[in-house]
Amino acid sequence: MRAKNLFLNALCGTLLSAGSLLAQDLPSAIPYPESATEGTTAAPNVDEGHHELSNWITYGCATGNCLGPTGANGPLSYDLYFRTGLTQPVGGEFLGRLLNGGMAFDVGGRALFLNAERTGANVFDLGISNYNNKADISESLQNPLTIDFGNKTFHTVTVRSLNRTFFNLALGRESYLFQSIDAPGRKWSVGFDVGGRYGSAMMRFNEDHTGHLTDVIGGTFTGLYSNLLCPVNHGACILEFGVRTEYSYTWSDIMRRMSDLQDFNVLVTTGIRY
Repeated sequence: MRAKNLFLNALCGTLLSAGSLLAQDLPSAIPYPESATEGTTAAPNVDEGHHELSNWITYGCATGNCLGPTGANGPLSYDLYFRTGLTQPVGGEFLGRLLNGGMAFDVGGRALFLNAERTGANVFDLGISNYNNKADISESLQNPLTIDFGNKTFHTVTVRSLNRTFFNLALGRESYLFQSIDAPGRKWSVGFDVGGRYGSAMMRFNEDHTGHLTDVIGGTFTGLYSNLLCPVNHGACILEFGVRTEYSYTWSDIMRRMSDLQDFNVLVTTGIRY
């Protein structure tokens, strides 16, 4: 027993001596870098496990201020729309009397530049329209046309229908009634726009052997509208339902002479805004 105790005491003394020697060989601690103020030291700035995207990427959502404003202006919004309704000729030297009311279709998108208060927006609109009108049969038969179909080939024809397709560009202004666009709940918007259009027309005749005529056409239009705005998915998008009235003027010489036409259109709008 005595020998065992002596062995354990000798082992402990050896380990303590080795630890002391190792401690003497370790390098001294690396000093903190000196700060701008002499005589003081600053701890290294280490931020582990905490990273955030910049406001430029998150549009300010990281600070609770989504979509702006940027500078003195408000955020940018946009929507996609589809409109359908009636187009009624209301003027024109010949076609205004000859054509009946027809169907109108619009599809397009708008960019809305909101003001800082979110109570109104300037609107930039790009779209495509198609109008299709059939002729009044009795009026057409009473007013036959002698038209040069090219190469001095003349035919006496009666009009069956006129189809027009346009590319539209418009600028306008939209306002939100009673509250801003980002307020909770449903909202009403009212607005107007003015624009121009460019496209093509095709006129068909009751005499099938004559074929049809085409023409490049242009025009202008102005519209008034009102929409009901219904936020969905906690405001992630807004559904739009509304009514639009529109006056349009089309310049054409499809009948090889002045064939201008004026229309009054009433359209129902459905859309989605982001």
